[in-house]
Amino acid sequence: MTRSSLSLLALTAALALGPVAASAQDAAPAAPEAQPAGAVVRSLGLIGRWAGDCAKPATLQNSYAVYAANYSGAATLTYDRGKLYEPRIYDLSNAHSEDAGRVLYDEVSRTSQARITIALLRDGDRIRVWSSVGVDGKALVVDGKLADDSGAETPWLSRCPLA
Repeated sequence: MTRSSLSLLALTAALALGPVAASAQDAAPAAPEAQPAGAVVRSLGLIGRWAGDCAKPATLQNSYAVYAANYSGAATLTYDRGKLYEPRIYDLSNAHSEDAGRVLYDEVSRTSQARITIALLRDGDRIRVWSSVGVDGKALVVDGKLADDSGAETPWLSRCPLA
């Protein structure tokens, strides 16, 4: 298993298990949205499929992040981890961009209703989770690294071509 596969696996596990380590950085929820999240993710070019390796199918080690938006303003993020797993679907809100290529948004799990504030770092057609903080202020990701004992870096995901 590659280092990026392990990082993605650890990030997926961290999101499933909940917050782990406290952090003040990026602990506040994303600022109230001036426009619907769907319009923001569309204007920032996030709509589409992103993966560590777009040439390989979705698996637990190669999750696909799929951003979608409808024209009423709603936005979702779906993690596709392959045929053996149910997709994880999150409703997005409070989306906005910041300096240094960061995109902030709140995501709410449709399954657990857990709310997490995400800071996504974007570099051209690559994205990665830079920070992830629960409503209780506990961090899952800090400065692009998991806030657990592994300290593994979050993987870069590349935009996948249209299928």
